[in-house]
Amino acid sequence: MPAFRTCRTVAALLALGALTLTGCVPEPEPGASASATASATARATPSATPSASAPASAADCVIGDWTTSEADLVAYYDQVNAALAGAGATFTPVGSAGLSMRADGTYSWLPDVQLTADVAGTQILIDIAGSIDGSYTVRGDTIATQNDSTENLQISATIAGVATDPGTIGDQIGGAPLANATFTCSPSTLVLTSSVGDAPVTTTLHR
Repeated sequence: MPAFRTCRTVAALLALGALTLTGCVPEPEPGASASATASATARATPSATPSASAPASAADCVIGDWTTSEADLVAYYDQVNAALAGAGATFTPVGSAGLSMRADGTYSWLPDVQLTADVAGTQILIDIAGSIDGSYTVRGDTIATQNDSTENLQISATIAGVATDPGTIGDQIGGAPLANATFTCSPSTLVLTSSVGDAPVTTTLHR
């Protein structure tokens, strides 16, 4: 799952949650879709603590189709929640996500996740689907992405069952977890390490 810009994300969630607390939940426009196409690319920052060096065949190792399960997502967001302790928001995921890393240097991140954000007792349900597509490069134990496109990414949000514009929330949490991430790779497991605040967080994928 994506690493995100912590302060801006929490601030956006607090602002959106406050709409419910003040009785100002935006009503959906007639005929409008609850889904909104996100238009941002979340960026992950490598951990300040270097991970173990990747093997010489790391660039070949990452090629293939990977899946992060619901249990893996829960483990990831447990780390995020610990890093954000005291910030007023916690996240609980349901679903899974896929990552396709192709030999031609292109990738697709394929989330199918519903994220419950609890903000001061208000629950915001955020659905993330579709894909982020782009290109990637591997240097040592670091993966960097380029030309990321969120054209096919769909993000929708509801508060108390009422559809609302996810706004900058989608901008911050909808991104792929491999932008500028350090990693370790084996034939069956890919571990991506980024950071939330000053804390390292890992995303584990399998094939």
